[in-house]
Formats: sequence, C-alpha cells, structure tokens
Amino acid sequence: MTPAMLAGDLQPTRLEHARHKVLDLLRLRQDAQTAVVVFAGSAHTLVPLSDDLATTENLLDAIRPELMPEEGHRADLAVAQALALLEQGAQGRGQLLLIGSTLAAEEQTGIASLLTGSGWRLSILGIGTEQGAPIAQQGGGFLKDPQGAILIPQLDAQGLQPCAHEL
Repeated sequence: MTPAMLAGDLQPTRLEHARHKVLDLLRLRQDAQTAVVVFAGSAHTLVPLSDDLATTENLLDAIRPELMPEEGHRADLAVAQALALLEQGAQGRGQLLLIGSTLAAEEQTGIASLLTGSGWRLSILGIGTEQGAPIAQQGGGFLKDPQGAILIPQLDAQGLQPCAHEL
C-alpha cells in the first residue's frame, strides 16, 4: 500500500489491478481460508484467515495508501505477519502471495531468513511495468521526491526474482 501502487502504468492504477487479481484468485479458491496483509513501512492484517469473500472484497475496496500509518516499504514485515497468521490457523497448509513492484536487498534478506526451512511457499506477483509511470496527486500534479523530481516507480523484476527462486 505504498504510493507506488497509485502509479498509472497499469490503468487505472496498480492498486486496482492488484485488487482484481486478488479477488479473481479468491473466487477460484471459493471456500478456502484466506488472509490479507497490507504493508508500507509497517504490516497490518486487513483480513484474518476467513472464507468470507464479501467482507474481503469490501475491505480491499476501502484500503488506500494514505491510510497506512507508516511510510516505507517493508515486504519482509508483511511476510512475517502472514506467516504468523498461517501458523495460528492454517494447520500446516497454505501459501503466500506477495504483490509488489520492488524488493530492496534488506527485504530480500529478511524474507529469505523467514522462509528458509519453514516449509511455506512464497509466490510473487510483480505489478507495474519496467517503464513505470508517475503517481498523480489528487489536487493535480505528480508525487515528487525530496529533491523535487517526479517519482516514477518501476517494476524491478530482477529485485523480485531472488525471493521467488530461493524459496
């Protein structure tokens, strides 16, 4: 749920594409128990393990990057939160799906450490394009970095691959 999810390289935004993908997967799984964890600089359980698709859909529709309490990008915290949910209620079965456009080296290391020898499987769905696109602001203009340059988040497939291949 970082601002990068609002980039317009996938129309209308990466966030809308991610929502649709998640809901499509949940519909295919029908009555399977599923949890949803969202992250930016911190990770939070949006939906605990449940088979209630209607509630999941409503909560996914409501979440926005500006609702996240901490800025940043900590996918490793999201994986840790998801693993805790699986350990509590998945009875040894389950899979993890991480949706994002980039993973920093420290996130990769953290995720690898969490999953090595755990028996859990992680799939990664890269979202965005390698060209990227600016993030439109509600009042007009685009999101800028501290130096005043327009931010253009890009899909970093190479940064996502180590976690997908190591586990």
